[in-house]
Amino acid sequence: MSHGQAQKWINMTAKYLFVLNDDCTNKVAGFLHVPIDSVVAKQAKSQLDLKWPSVVWSKMDSDAYEEYQWLLRGVLSASGFAASPIEWEIEAWLDGMADRLGTG
Repeated sequence: MSHGQAQKWINMTAKYLFVLNDDCTNKVAGFLHVPIDSVVAKQAKSQLDLKWPSVVWSKMDSDAYEEYQWLLRGVLSASGFAASPIEWEIEAWLDGMADRLGTG
């Protein structure tokens, strides 16, 4: 299993706990990493003009993964996005899926 695959499992678990309004997860929402996939990367490119990850998420090593997470946080911060990165991801993923399904 690659670093990117392992992180996806961890990040999706944290995201679901956040969405379910888990008290502990809500307290650390600003520290949660964004689950990276092609939908999120496409939204980051179109919404934030963030370059595509250097490799696909499922093949990311720790360096590529960390670089993309830090770039995403930096762009969100510079754009004045007030909420946590995980909150951006939730909306971005929903927008991306609506676009993909033609319902957006």
